[in-house]
Amino acid sequence: MMTTTGDAATTVNALVVDVTNAKLMVAKSRGDCQGLKDLMNKEEDATTMVVVMATKQAEAAKPLPNLACMHPLLAAAACQGNWKELNYLLNRSAEASMMPSEEFIARLAAYTATAATTAEVADIIIEEGWTASLLMGVTVEGDTPLHLVAANGDGNDYKDCADLIHGKEKHLLSKQNKKGDTPLHCAARARRSEMVSHLIDLARRDGILEGLLRMENNSKETALHQAVLVGDNDMVKRLLKADPELACFPKQGATSPMYLAILLKMGKIAETLHDESKDNDLSYSGPSGQNALHAAVLRGPGI
Repeated sequence: MMTTTGDAATTVNALVVDVTNAKLMVAKSRGDCQGLKDLMNKEEDATTMVVVMATKQAEAAKPLPNLACMHPLLAAAACQGNWKELNYLLNRSAEASMMPSEEFIARLAAYTATAATTAEVADIIIEEGWTASLLMGVTVEGDTPLHLVAANGDGNDYKDCADLIHGKEKHLLSKQNKKGDTPLHCAARARRSEMVSHLIDLARRDGILEGLLRMENNSKETALHQAVLVGDNDMVKRLLKADPELACFPKQGATSPMYLAILLKMGKIAETLHDESKDNDLSYSGPSGQNALHAAVLRGPGI
């Protein structure tokens, strides 16, 4: 039935349908529309009415993985010095001899429901044009995977892990965490003598040895300070062999390795610092204008 409403200036035509006895079917989605279309092809009743309600719902955006947070399995592999797991995460090598355990693969699969896998991260990096990589993730302390490897072991497995990480991201060798520590600081503090030597070799190949050895953390300490603090005379020798002038740093306004050795009554290390330094030239400075003589007085006889 056609009706006309309004005055001469305005005419509105409306189609009025009697739906008293009509069948009303509503489709809200594209899938429902196809289902109703199939149904209508079979429907012979002319009283059937189809109404399509267009509702556009935005697809839930896929959350991007937070690359600032280290993947838990990557962190675990680094801490354990597990080269196969680390290699699989970074390279996805399918060679049988390089495959990690089935337990690890199962754990990796379990993360797909709640966290991005390595492959998904890589896909997103490509799609979004990101320049970051999986190795850019850090812990809450700001430690990179190389920090974790350096602090947790110095056997061949750990050194192989260090080589794998360094081969992909060389700049991580001098990367500092929130405390200003480099992987070398962490290795020295943890008394990982072989790892200290290995990191020194990597830095030498990269041409950054002097800069890395003399790099200070937030406490104005070099890796040599860490070796003194843990009382490792052999490590002190290794560091001074790599840089005979290292005991001169920091130059001013900070505690020197010699001051620490005397304060902590480490006579053997104090001798090493003196004897192994170039031309026996080293810093004796301490905090607040003090020097090693003040430390000796404070500690009394016995060094």
